[in-house]
Amino acid sequence: MSALVPFDHTFVLYDSSDLISLAAAVWSLVPIFILVFYFSWFVCTREIEAVIVAAGHVANDVVNSLVKNTLKQERPELASELAGFRVVGNGFNEFLGTQYGMPSAHSQFMGFFASYFVLKLWLQWSRSEGKAPSQQMKVFGTLCFLLAAYCVCASRVYLFYHTLEQVAVGVSLGAFLGTCYFLLISFARAISLVNWVVNWPFSSWLSVKDSWAEGGLTLKEERLQWLERCKGCKLGTSESEKKGN
Repeated sequence: MSALVPFDHTFVLYDSSDLISLAAAVWSLVPIFILVFYFSWFVCTREIEAVIVAAGHVANDVVNSLVKNTLKQERPELASELAGFRVVGNGFNEFLGTQYGMPSAHSQFMGFFASYFVLKLWLQWSRSEGKAPSQQMKVFGTLCFLLAAYCVCASRVYLFYHTLEQVAVGVSLGAFLGTCYFLLISFARAISLVNWVVNWPFSSWLSVKDSWAEGGLTLKEERLQWLERCKGCKLGTSESEKKGN
């Protein structure tokens, strides 16, 4: 039997006696949560944006693997008790069967994620007629994206999975690729390439749409649309909703 290795993206060791270590372990799983969200988002709404950004993350991960196997920089030496045993020095890599450490895949993922959605928030949704988020919401959203990226990056250093340099390079490379991908997708939309894909017979069969490109509908707008469709039903409408109409 060939050697068994853990799935690197979900296998996280932490100090069970340290609450910060536990929190860091949870933050390390955020990229997995985001990928699950993309899948759920597409299944529930059939928005092609979920497929577009997920495909970008796949390309981002491929670049990460190529760079890792080119630089072949080891992860940091680990000399702390994790999950009830001690792993010292380069034994960390042999024991876990993990990849090289430069650049950090988690940090690169979050750099891509944060840069793509921050640019979408400021450069694309801001042009949406009647739906542009307020300045306060854009600042708040930007801070949330940056905070999430920071927490994931910090967790990788705190848990000794990466050095500060490996995390810095990872998040910088991810931000660069996320920016390039945003510009590429914006160009694809400008020349109607995305609309062409949405109109494929297979896309039509799946009821795929691209309404989220300009910010999508708010929950209130979706409810008002539902009430409009159900005019013949015996449904009550609140006074505030009546005024909104």
